[in-house]
Amino acid sequence: MDKPLFKNLLFFALLAVLGLLGNIFNVEMFFGVNQIFGSIFALLAVWRFGPWVGSLCAILIHSYTIMLWGHPYAFYGFVLEALTVGLLLRWRISNIFTADLLFWLLGGIWLVPLFYGQFMALPETQVTLIMLKQPVNGLLNALLAALLVVVLIRWNKSERRRKKVSLRNLLFTLLMTMIGFSLFMVANLTSRYAFEHFQTKMLTDLQIFGQYMQNELSQFGKRHVDEMRHLYLLNKQGKMLFTLNPAYKIDAMWRVSAQGSELLAGKAHLQNLPLPQLDNRPCNDNLLLWSKHKRLYLMVKVNNHCLVSTLKTNVLNQFLHEHTLSPEHQIYILEQRQVIASSNDNKDNGVIENLLLTGKKQSISQHIFHLLPAGNIPKMKHWKLSHYIYRLAPCANNDWSIYILASLSSNIDSLQQIYIFTFQVILVLILFLSLLSFVLVEYLSHAMGRLTTLTSNLPHKLEQREPIIWPESTIQEIMDLSSNFSQLTDTLAGIFKESEERYQKLFSSSQDAILVLDYPALTVIDYNPIASSLLGSALSRNKTTNLEQFFKELPPSLLDFNQDINEQICWLHKADDDLIPVRLDTQYHTYHNNEVLLLSIRDISHEIKAKEQFQLISVVFETTAEGIMVTDANSNILMVNCGFSAITGYSSEEVIGKNPNTLHSGWQDKIFYQEMWATLKHKGQWRGELWNRRKNGELYAEWLSIYQVTDQQGQASNYVGVFSDITEKKQAQDKINQLAYYDTLTGLPNRQLFHDRFEHAIAMSKRRESIVALMFIDLDNFKGVNDTLGHQAGDFLLKQIGERIHSNIRSSDTLARIGGDEFTVILENIHGKTHVAKIAADIMQAIAQPIQIEETEVFSSCSIGICFYPDDANSVEHLMQYADTAMYRAKEQGKNRFQFYTASMNTAALEQLQIEQRLRGAVERNQLSLHYQPQVSIAEGHIIGVEALLRWKDPELGFVSPDKFIPIAERTGLMGDIERWVLTTGATQKRLWMAQGIDIGMSLNISNHQFRKHDFVEQTIEAIQQSGIQCQHFDLELTERIVMDNEESHEKIVQLKAAGFKLSLDDFGTGQSSLGHLKRFNIDKLKIDKSFVDDIPEDSQSCDIARAITSLAQAMNMETVAEGVESTAQLKFLQELGCINFQGYLFSKAVSADELEQLWKTYAKV
Repeated sequence: MDKPLFKNLLFFALLAVLGLLGNIFNVEMFFGVNQIFGSIFALLAVWRFGPWVGSLCAILIHSYTIMLWGHPYAFYGFVLEALTVGLLLRWRISNIFTADLLFWLLGGIWLVPLFYGQFMALPETQVTLIMLKQPVNGLLNALLAALLVVVLIRWNKSERRRKKVSLRNLLFTLLMTMIGFSLFMVANLTSRYAFEHFQTKMLTDLQIFGQYMQNELSQFGKRHVDEMRHLYLLNKQGKMLFTLNPAYKIDAMWRVSAQGSELLAGKAHLQNLPLPQLDNRPCNDNLLLWSKHKRLYLMVKVNNHCLVSTLKTNVLNQFLHEHTLSPEHQIYILEQRQVIASSNDNKDNGVIENLLLTGKKQSISQHIFHLLPAGNIPKMKHWKLSHYIYRLAPCANNDWSIYILASLSSNIDSLQQIYIFTFQVILVLILFLSLLSFVLVEYLSHAMGRLTTLTSNLPHKLEQREPIIWPESTIQEIMDLSSNFSQLTDTLAGIFKESEERYQKLFSSSQDAILVLDYPALTVIDYNPIASSLLGSALSRNKTTNLEQFFKELPPSLLDFNQDINEQICWLHKADDDLIPVRLDTQYHTYHNNEVLLLSIRDISHEIKAKEQFQLISVVFETTAEGIMVTDANSNILMVNCGFSAITGYSSEEVIGKNPNTLHSGWQDKIFYQEMWATLKHKGQWRGELWNRRKNGELYAEWLSIYQVTDQQGQASNYVGVFSDITEKKQAQDKINQLAYYDTLTGLPNRQLFHDRFEHAIAMSKRRESIVALMFIDLDNFKGVNDTLGHQAGDFLLKQIGERIHSNIRSSDTLARIGGDEFTVILENIHGKTHVAKIAADIMQAIAQPIQIEETEVFSSCSIGICFYPDDANSVEHLMQYADTAMYRAKEQGKNRFQFYTASMNTAALEQLQIEQRLRGAVERNQLSLHYQPQVSIAEGHIIGVEALLRWKDPELGFVSPDKFIPIAERTGLMGDIERWVLTTGATQKRLWMAQGIDIGMSLNISNHQFRKHDFVEQTIEAIQQSGIQCQHFDLELTERIVMDNEESHEKIVQLKAAGFKLSLDDFGTGQSSLGHLKRFNIDKLKIDKSFVDDIPEDSQSCDIARAITSLAQAMNMETVAEGVESTAQLKFLQELGCINFQGYLFSKAVSADELEQLWKTYAKV
């Protein structure tokens, strides 16, 4: 075998083996992140053997990674890295590290998200970490490979003969090696410190939390022991005692209900109690958990009695959940390796039991150990799935095992984020320092490289008069060398200068380009300045340039020495590479004892271009789609194009010699044409729009441009008219205007056109000193029509209303639709308020007439606000605001009426605006509160419920009445947030009261505005249940209007009942409730409105209504609550009717939660 071939094979095999070992025996870079070294030897292979053989070595090296990691990413990625680096080295890159950096920057880094993110679907954080780690790993390996290349060339003679190391390459490699591995060491130490910090902090937090829970569990048992003793003493005092089983004596067996618990007591021994599972246990203060019965037993010994309390384990679950301070911590109580109670409501109990049973435990301290899942998985994931566990000592004499688990998942995620940041910093620094090193190396090698470049082919450069600037350097040796070359160059330049002087004035007087050509090679010997400007730098750089490169095709006669060329046309390439026509003339001469050809070249491109432009203008004139007409100075048509005939219908024969007024339509008057000609003569051109008539009599719009052509004396010789048909464009613009300024539903002017016309009306009124009235019309019941009959019916109603309003105003007045059910009317030249009032009355009467929509007869009404210019305001904005204010005042006064604006309305409007502004953010500023008015049962003698009433105290406005701010909240859309706050706050207070033993119902008022929302039921249930309480504890008070609403409202009521809510019909008797609705929806309670109670017992009609409501409730098995009871006479009368539940100032006003608690305690004592 050939010896060099054997050495190459041996070196190839050595690299492959070393690469395999580098992949197998990797080193941990950071915690859970390993550095592999196989690509070092793959890169050496592509440097030594080229890209293809080197890639084969890379395949052998990285094929093992498929078995090592279970996927082919490393195989594909690193083989592609080796191939790319090899190709770049073969191209122009001389440094392995630079080639590898280009590979990662130009796409190698994106292979990671493509493979791990798309195909393996790993989490984004893990993909990002791998994506940043791979280029760092690869670049460090590339630095090692580049350093090994320098060592191989330095110590191996054969390699030194084959390849050389440039100064630039050597310096750059050494600098980047020191920088790269310094960054690696700093990042490694930083990451190790971060891991140790995370671990120490987590163990410290877990130990503190464990000690805290040890104390809390002890207090949990002690608190229940104290409660049991207190209950036993209450029993001895004759309180809270009742017997369930007569077989037991009163002092031997008793049971008390307290917050869902049961209490049993027996004398001396547990055998006296019906709890066989507790037999043979001493009666001591103790807390026992039994997995078999899923119950918690509390034993207390008091006065020779053994008390046993039972609680469901969810009490302990809730206790553990409430005392878990961090989402990373979970508490589990086990009995015989089975989870009995946990802080996460027994979720994932099976996973925890299996983990404790099969996981690997590593003891850390007396109470803490590290629990890792079983299985062979990567270290980072292994730790991410592991837990630190704190085992608590039993808090009493029981068989519990109490564990606090702290998951390492979030900390490992944080550690991964630090790794990501570390790798980002490393990559950025490597890139930045690579550029910096490159600049530094370039600075050191620039001077030497500049000298090398300047001295290459130096005589030729001097001959071509190329300027040579010798570089200066701060390095003395390089500076001396540069000075020597400079002196040599000056000597040679003087010799060349003498031979060039004879050409300084040659051919300078000729206007043609002249070339002196060597014959028969036709290479350029000399040329004049015109030739230089025509042919450019090609002549300047190389006088021996062949003539053929300048011509598209050389004339054959140039090759005939015996024949001169006279005015022959051919094509020449100019200096800017344009191809131009030239005229050639030749003469043959003897020059310096050589036969030469004198070639004269003249540029004739301007002559040919003039002919071409004339031909082009003729084609454009005939083919353009625009009409063109040329007249003489007397406006007689000289010529027209095809576009003219296509637009007007006239042929050229029909109009030549005639005047253009043949096309006139009559739409423009004489003044228009006089102004047009005056502009044309003054400015030389005119542009504008006019209407003309086609040959068939059809009118069309055209955009016309006329240009005046003058002769050498400045007198008009011709006129050129260019026009286009814009008829379709005008029609499209009209449609756009219709859409922009008119309402698409009613065809009435919209807000924008209304604003323009109102501005115009005000301007005209100011000029005439007249009055303008503005009406703002709003339909009273339009939303009800939309909700009950649908939007199509609503649209039909709006059209009918618009027509009726329009029929009751003058043709000079403007009617506009500016919103959903809002109309405005501008009345000009009015005769006073009486005149406007008559028009408003007519409009209201017309709107009040019934409208037939399909099979339904709809009645409508409107509220109208009226203001005047200039009496009330001077601007459109203020007049609109005042008319709107007057309209709302009309609605407040009962709707279906009109109202003139007064200054006092503005004060009320400002007050409402101030309330609205302050109300926004009242929830966030914690200005709202709930007060609770008791509902008292006379039969039971205590409070049975409360009605939650909303109160608002603003720092500036003080206490604001709900009658003022609730309508504003509903109108402005703020009611949704407020009612969610009421539901959440009421539910929270209810839960607190239940925890204190205050078991009373709570009524919450539901507004019609909020009830109409499509997600009302879901939002209400969610707000209640998020507070940790069930819906059946609440009574929702609905108005009669809600019950009488459409089928969608009926469905919502059914859903509320299904969720467990009780339903009360508030203000019963004030509306038109149907008995069928009461029966259908199973209303739980009727409330007698305060308006009826106020006049009892003096007013007989109010007494009859109260009697009827009470009888109706009794017949339908409903409860009744009388509101607003303020006197004993009212109370006595209502009691006689059979009403037993009351609410009013006779018992208490609405009070705060704290006051209610005291009031409840007072009633409880009574």
